[in-house]
Amino acid sequence: MNDNTYVPFHHFYDYVNFRIEIDVTSDVFLTPPGVVCPGRKQTRPVPVLQGAYIYREEIVAPTNNAITEADVWYDDLFGLVRYDFRPQPNTPPYYNTDAATEIHDFNTGIAYNIDKTMGNCTITPIKNSSFDASINVTTSLSGKPSFVLQMKSPGQLFYLDNSYTFEGQRFARDMVCDVFISKRSDFKLGGLTLNATFQFYFLAKTFTEKNNEGNIDQTATDIPVRLDISVSGIPYNARYNIYDFSQEHPELTKFDIRTCFDIDDKIPFKITFGGTFDAKVQAFREIFLFQSISVVSEASGVSPLRIQGVDFQMEYDQAFFVGTLLEKAPSIAKFRQIKGQVLQYHNDKTITYVSQASDCADYCVTNNFTCNSFDYCAQSQTCTLSRSHTEDGTLVGSGGSCDHYSRTLGSAFRPEVDMQTAWEKLRNAVVRGVFVLNIKFDTSTVSYKASDISSSVSLGGVRDPSSTATLKHFRAMHNKNVPNYDDDIEDGISVDDCAAACVATEVFICNSFEYEWQTGRCTLSHFHPDDDPKKIQNINGIDLYIRDYTSKFNLQKGTTVLSSSPVIYQGIYDVNECAKLCVDYHEFPCKSFDYCDQIGTCFIGKIHVLDVPKSSIKASPQCDHYSREYIDDFQHYQKKLMKMTQDRVITGISVLECAKACVDEENAGCATFSYCGNYTECRLSGVSLSSAGQSTVQASAYCDIYSRKYYPNGQVYAAPVTAPAASGYSGGAMAGLAVGMIALGLILAVVAVVIYLKSNNKTMDDMKISFKRMDENES
Repeated sequence: MNDNTYVPFHHFYDYVNFRIEIDVTSDVFLTPPGVVCPGRKQTRPVPVLQGAYIYREEIVAPTNNAITEADVWYDDLFGLVRYDFRPQPNTPPYYNTDAATEIHDFNTGIAYNIDKTMGNCTITPIKNSSFDASINVTTSLSGKPSFVLQMKSPGQLFYLDNSYTFEGQRFARDMVCDVFISKRSDFKLGGLTLNATFQFYFLAKTFTEKNNEGNIDQTATDIPVRLDISVSGIPYNARYNIYDFSQEHPELTKFDIRTCFDIDDKIPFKITFGGTFDAKVQAFREIFLFQSISVVSEASGVSPLRIQGVDFQMEYDQAFFVGTLLEKAPSIAKFRQIKGQVLQYHNDKTITYVSQASDCADYCVTNNFTCNSFDYCAQSQTCTLSRSHTEDGTLVGSGGSCDHYSRTLGSAFRPEVDMQTAWEKLRNAVVRGVFVLNIKFDTSTVSYKASDISSSVSLGGVRDPSSTATLKHFRAMHNKNVPNYDDDIEDGISVDDCAAACVATEVFICNSFEYEWQTGRCTLSHFHPDDDPKKIQNINGIDLYIRDYTSKFNLQKGTTVLSSSPVIYQGIYDVNECAKLCVDYHEFPCKSFDYCDQIGTCFIGKIHVLDVPKSSIKASPQCDHYSREYIDDFQHYQKKLMKMTQDRVITGISVLECAKACVDEENAGCATFSYCGNYTECRLSGVSLSSAGQSTVQASAYCDIYSRKYYPNGQVYAAPVTAPAASGYSGGAMAGLAVGMIALGLILAVVAVVIYLKSNNKTMDDMKISFKRMDENES
């Protein structure tokens, strides 16, 4: 048969189910699943994930008939990852299959491994096999490659890079998804690195997702839905179903490591802010909370992970940030151990007589050069420090009884400070006025400056409370000092501790102190700079704090109460000096003073402005009256009430009068008072709030608790251990006593009026009063 030969044929073509449209979700034009086409034209960009997200994953392994679940919180900004899962049997450090939480802090290279059932916690270095860690190849001092860990980027955590090509659209969990495929050689499984094919499903842009986490971006795109992984050569196929994916910063409360630390390794604190916090402002509470954590971390010099138990509470006229500062983790947890090996020829410092490897780690992290590894030989108790990281096996040799420890992070790690140093730095930031929250509202940005910080927050243990409120007894002069007046020196304390030391000293009367911010050096002095201002000199980095005795008094300008006082000082040309004379006066309890600046006269009195009738308060343009501000000696706790425990009850008085009554009852040992404004009831108690226990405090809509913090002279109040014995008075007797006190007050008021009227018609020259000139060393 030649090429020109034709064979007759007869064919029939039947067309069935002919349609004029094409199903857009059909996969007939797609490459088969699992097939990668090199050089394929990219028609859809690879999705880009944001710097923080939360998700739950379901891992289905058909070959093993196994389904496992895990939850992940990832925050690239704070360098934190949390992973909730069930560990494999006999896997350290768990050794069980109970639910576990791992929290990785890439600021320090430390992993906190928490058994959620038992509450146990083990602190270890982050492993290089961890799913969230990648090896960073750097160059060591020897010029050879060195390997250290770093946190995977948002895309690296999902193996997302430019190797993916867009396949088209397929269904996954009844959703239309954009499918991307990649053939890669960096898949890690069981400690091995394998070749694998990844097929990633992302929610199509025609779909929208709204989760219940309150996602800030309600139009979130590029939501991962599923990842299929297959490994050629071995029967491994896995499907990762991804649920509840939310691209926003997880709350830092999710990274809770408090169970990893004892009570002595925690400092609870409360930072107070002034301002107006109405309903519109309270809607931004989460932003206040988030920014407070950031500012605390920056001010104290610690990782955000060490700021735990956080909350931001708002009242109308003030707000509080509450948290707990944790101690730094053990230094040894920052190093990966290589048993029986040493880093040869790179010992930059040798320390002998070191009893354990953890001590060697402490030397490494506190050394004056950047120490990245060390060798510890237990037999010889020798510790050698090195600037180099562990190399790629070329410099590590057999060490016999020695072990090598390499820092998990690179040389860019952030040095950690201990808890007490961090606490002092935080308090100093508040005192210096640099602890500021800048909250951006819809149309403006408002700054909120912290006004106080206190550690008087209960954690169930006993801890000496500290508050910057002590500083209100001093006025500051920046970059000033008075040389050669050093009565006592303390190093490494915060500025408010320095103030507390000044008011508490009993060896001499402390009238001023100097604080060096760089070193924390506190210098106490008996010298009051107001006595000779010429001695004040300029100096950078040191602030001078001068005892402000007027801080204990309430000012009433242009009035006099004590014009008939028998104790008068002349030649006093500073109100602070007059206040000091009142504080130091010993012949009777000085409760107030009048100061007339134009004539340099100071009147000392034993009566309080609350003790006299209004008719005895006279206008005097030349003079001002100062009465004790007793309420400032107390710590205020709103909407709380202590149970009655041998309390003395007075009704019909103000909260200021109640505070005065508590202080006046020195012999009765009043440590706390409760004041109920709805029926003006004052309850004086000998039980201090710190020793009362939580069971004695209850919520109250109209009552507040005031706990004694200072004596009238500014010294820290020492609460009695137990309440004083009962007076034996019945309720009726106490009511009679209250009436008697009111009657006595009226009688004293009448006497004061008579005395004042008699002296009011006389000039200063013919006043029959006795003058006392008292030197400062006599007072």
